[in-house]
Amino acid sequence: ALHPGAAAIGTWREIERARRPAGADETPVLGAYEVLECVGEGGFGRVYLCQDPDGLMVAVKTLHAHLAAAPPIKQGFAHEVRAALRVGGRFTVPVIAADTEGPVPWMAVPYVSAPSLQELADRCGPLEPELVRTLGAGIALALSAIHAEGIVHLDLKPANVLLTEDGPRVIDFGIAQIERLTEPRRGFAGTYAYASPEQLREQRTFTSASDVFSLGTVLARLALGHSPWGWGTPAVVAAIRAGTPELAGLPSDLAAVVRSCFHPDPDRRPSAAAVAEALVPGAGAGRLDPPRLSEEARALMAERR
Repeated sequence: ALHPGAAAIGTWREIERARRPAGADETPVLGAYEVLECVGEGGFGRVYLCQDPDGLMVAVKTLHAHLAAAPPIKQGFAHEVRAALRVGGRFTVPVIAADTEGPVPWMAVPYVSAPSLQELADRCGPLEPELVRTLGAGIALALSAIHAEGIVHLDLKPANVLLTEDGPRVIDFGIAQIERLTEPRRGFAGTYAYASPEQLREQRTFTSASDVFSLGTVLARLALGHSPWGWGTPAVVAAIRAGTPELAGLPSDLAAVVRSCFHPDPDRRPSAAAVAEALVPGAGAGRLDPPRLSEEARALMAERR
């Protein structure tokens, strides 16, 4: 059975059956999925490229066994996965299967062979305002669906948004919360250049307003071709804390949306749904067309197929 949101991603189902390479990771299967290779590892677990018996490609994210042995961490992982399983929407990559009770808890998402917005920005430089509005509205709608299930992403950045023909796809929602449970840090989760002031204060709990702040940074970064907070971690952190973004060059309407996302009082920032509507009127009602991409952007997408 396929998650209804997964079918809309497009060609992810049409990949030929792959062979497991010699010397691949010792983990042979996860649930119904055959492990092809380990493609990443972090403080909370590993990410495997896998395939199901019908040849469908998925990315499976696991929790390290030693962390799964700690009941609070395993319960926290299960809580985040249950919430992520409920997230739908056109602009997310949905969790389609999970096992949170076994010795190696895991969750699976469709494997999407697509470039990230970070790759797009690196290749194309500043994006056209119309494209930024379209991509931003899609990201905002994804956040709205994520927030509706009580999840705060906490690591929204261009590298965590994939570009498909249909629009952006937000990935890794819920992962930052899991990392906060497992990382031996004092409490910061995320990426400094896209963090909210609340994240920099290392609060114990966050609201969806934190993601809206990060969305404002993403919008400015895509439109300007550089961070609105400057360069280098110390300078970026100081600028975020002081609330002094550099937005010169943004169209006035886009700058107004970004500034609203940057309000120092989280309670006075707009909701993600309101940001989507401000960027593209009617977006919340489904009136959001696929992005109009340049030939350079389409070439980048073709390279990743």
